Amino acid sequence: QSFNQCTTSTCFGKCYTIYTLHSELKLVHSLELQEILGDFRIEALISDRGGMGDVFEAFQISVKRKVAAKALKSSFLHDQEIRRRFQEEAIFLAQLNHPNIVNVLAFDADRLVIFMEFLEGQPLDHYLRDEANLPQALSVYKALSIMEQVLAALDHAHHHHLVHRDVKPGNIFVAPNGQVKLTDFGIAKIIGQENLETTRMGLGSPSYMAPEQIMGDVLDGRTDLYAAGIVLYQLLTGQMPFSGKTYEEIIVRHIQNPVPSPREI
Repeated sequence: QSFNQCTTSTCFGKCYTIYTLHSELKLVHSLELQEILGDFRIEALISDRGGMGDVFEAFQISVKRKVAAKALKSSFLHDQEIRRRFQEEAIFLAQLNHPNIVNVLAFDADRLVIFMEFLEGQPLDHYLRDEANLPQALSVYKALSIMEQVLAALDHAHHHHLVHRDVKPGNIFVAPNGQVKLTDFGIAKIIGQENLETTRMGLGSPSYMAPEQIMGDVLDGRTDLYAAGIVLYQLLTGQMPFSGKTYEEIIVRHIQNPVPSPREI
């Protein structure tokens, strides 16, 4: 493993490294560990698998508490559309105050970092896997307990005229005490806002997308309820109602096929 000086225009000298591993050059994250941004110190990387952002563990110095920091990926720093969506996520989340929605603490508009409450537990997609890493169904009681909280979060968002557009197990966090938090409002949209976007991969997850979202039609809260229904189906059966070898096969089945009865599984 060898380390090289960063020369990319996107990181402004802030990348904590570009490294060569097995002769492949890879760009990593735009925040330095131990870097201080205002009242927050960056402590450790949690995940770099998000669509727009990397998630770090951070420490809020003034009140001495652990928080999460979501930073825009360095590869997107010059993408004005992605920057806009990232800023909108911070604004949307700041408008919401609900026990089942992740709470925003601060936003660094210069560095494009959202500071949020630190969530203990795991995403629902991890929660669903057993020790052999295989999908499993939950009991009716557990499934309904989770979905009751998800629906409460969506009801609050919809009352604030926001549609999430990406409800799926990976964006639902389950704490050890059973509390659920809805996360990742990165592609949320104001209900009633003119729909200027064309649906494309990345604006939603095909396995959970409602037909109107796939077709690029006007969306409202029912779009989220469709996705929540798919999640409930998955929780109760351990399977997806629509599957396929490609994204195209999946979205065609969402549009054309009736939902298979869970009793048939």
